Amino acid sequence: MRFLNNFSNKERILFSFLVVLVLINMLTLVTSRNLSDFSYDFKSMLEDRLIPASDLAKIQEQFYRNRINLEELIYLDEYEYENAETVIRHIRENDLRIDRIEDKYAKTHLTVDEENQLKEFNERFKNYRDIENKIIKYIEHNKFQEASNVYLHESIPAFEKLLDITHKLEDIQLVVGNKLYRHAQTKVRNIQVLAYLSLGIALIITAYILKVLQFKVK
Repeated sequence: MRFLNNFSNKERILFSFLVVLVLINMLTLVTSRNLSDFSYDFKSMLEDRLIPASDLAKIQEQFYRNRINLEELIYLDEYEYENAETVIRHIRENDLRIDRIEDKYAKTHLTVDEENQLKEFNERFKNYRDIENKIIKYIEHNKFQEASNVYLHESIPAFEKLLDITHKLEDIQLVVGNKLYRHAQTKVRNIQVLAYLSLGIALIITAYILKVLQFKVK
């Protein structure tokens, strides 16, 4: 700061305060940007990762409920037909729940990989639902043996493929969520560095002002 030697003490102090003001404003803007990014990462982890992961778990729950219902239909010879109508109604209701949850999931922020996996999920789910409807149709026409054959030879492999793609979607939630977490950690570290930098600059300028005023720091 040799160029300040020609300034008066009052001008030096005024210049120091101006430097502090400019630096504080710059640091505030950068810190605000980092806080905004951190807030976005946190919001994205909640709305685009945690909630969708929960929705996928709900979809799987409805899948298993329908598997139990289908199995009950297969052994319908032990039940009255009125019970079949109730079970079929439950299957239809569960399918509607799955459609609503999947529609909600599709509206979240999806990565390219998620979009591709979701497209495959929809294709496999459509195929599985066609098989499901075929079983129900056989049951409604009292063709229990045909329904059993479709259940064993078609629905089980289709169901396993459907679960496989659902698990892949869940894995993506973990991978992307971990990236968001690391990104948020970086923002927190940036904020910490800026805070220490602000403190260091403030101490340096304070010491300079004390020197100008000829105070002795003991």
